[in-house]
Amino acid sequence: MIKLRNIPNRLQYDFMHISKLFFKDAQLTDETIDDGYVIEIVQNDDEMKISLFFDGKIINERISGIEKNSVKLALYDVLSTVRESKSEYGILVGVRPVKVVHKLLDNNNDIEEIKLILEKDYRIGTEKINLLLEVALKERNLIFKDFDAISLYIGIPFCPSICTYCSFPSNDINKKAKLVNPYMEYLIKEIKETFELLKITNRRVDNIYIGGGTPTSISNEQLGMMLKTIDEYINPDDLNEYTIEAGRPDTITYGKLETIKKYGITRICLNPQSMSDKVLEKIGRNHTREDILDAYKIVEEFKFNSVNMDLIVGLPEDTIESLKTTIDEVVSLRPENITVHTLAIKKASHIKNNQEEYNLAKSDEISKMLLYVEKKMSENGYEPYYLYRQKNILGNFENIGYALKEKESIYNMRIIEERHNILALGVGGVSKKIIEYDYFIRIPNFRSVEDYISRFDEIIDRKKKFLNLT
Repeated sequence: MIKLRNIPNRLQYDFMHISKLFFKDAQLTDETIDDGYVIEIVQNDDEMKISLFFDGKIINERISGIEKNSVKLALYDVLSTVRESKSEYGILVGVRPVKVVHKLLDNNNDIEEIKLILEKDYRIGTEKINLLLEVALKERNLIFKDFDAISLYIGIPFCPSICTYCSFPSNDINKKAKLVNPYMEYLIKEIKETFELLKITNRRVDNIYIGGGTPTSISNEQLGMMLKTIDEYINPDDLNEYTIEAGRPDTITYGKLETIKKYGITRICLNPQSMSDKVLEKIGRNHTREDILDAYKIVEEFKFNSVNMDLIVGLPEDTIESLKTTIDEVVSLRPENITVHTLAIKKASHIKNNQEEYNLAKSDEISKMLLYVEKKMSENGYEPYYLYRQKNILGNFENIGYALKEKESIYNMRIIEERHNILALGVGGVSKKIIEYDYFIRIPNFRSVEDYISRFDEIIDRKKKFLNLT
């Protein structure tokens, strides 16, 4: 445990998360009683003093400027004198570490300068520096263009069951079956009204991502009606990518794939998370490894431009050996994309609220798992093309999207790097409106189906705000 005292509001988030890299628990406090480790800040004009106490006695301190990065670095260095950091990302505790590299590239720093800055000013380890650079350079070649176009995200907030690790605004389709039809009616209405607004403002859509939830959990008829509506508005020549999540194999049918292919979708996501039946059962997936393989065979028949498969490292009951089996089997299928997540213990998930029920991998085990993933991907021609992190991610690692050459997902890179306008439709989505370089505003939709239906007019008003029509 470490206590943080006299921390300015603007620094509290970063100080809490950096402290947790060294101590299991960190706590903001106003107490003057000194017991155990305490961090205290004293500001004098244009400098700050960060002091580390133990049982009331000062054992180390650093002087820094008042700029946030400087203060974070001073804290990191003070804590490093008593503990070893549990993260190779240094003082970067945010979701999007590649952004730092993009800023340095924007400032015309060369590669060697960037490596030195990431090491000295951010305390990032060599392996992570190389990874961040590899991803950033690939992204710049692929997405640093078409800034005038808009990506559309369309959310279908239903799944056949809710996974124990999930915190997305999704609903068990069996328990909320009565809401599906009205939801789809309003979603189709939102699609129509949004495209009419786009037409008024002469805005071009060049990327569509249908996510959720599991979009293929709705009926083929409902799916067809939605895709037909989109088809009436889009210009296929403008689209660089058109994705649908079909993440659960128990929702995939030949008929649905025919519908998906008919309306021009180019990329499909079949997400097993694991190829271990024991793990699948533990996380609440109502399907087996064989179901995944059967679904993949059907998907292959339709020859999509790209198939993605999501996997999660560190799931309950997963071991190094079962993870190796999962990776080997998925790689052998040769999907164009393989996205490898590290399990994050999310606030609204069943795992978070019932951790005593689950046997989760330790940090050193996850490290070994990820090393195997990296090796296997490299050997088989898969390269990292986007990367992000999450709060409470096990072992302070990351999520990485791997792709075969020229098969990278444009939308995935755009949503992470936040340099393009993304307009979100349906429940759970968040529109991102770029105002100027590295500055954007978030315009959220509602997270519940009930609110979305009952307050639909507000959703349209938010679209008008996004497009500067109000």
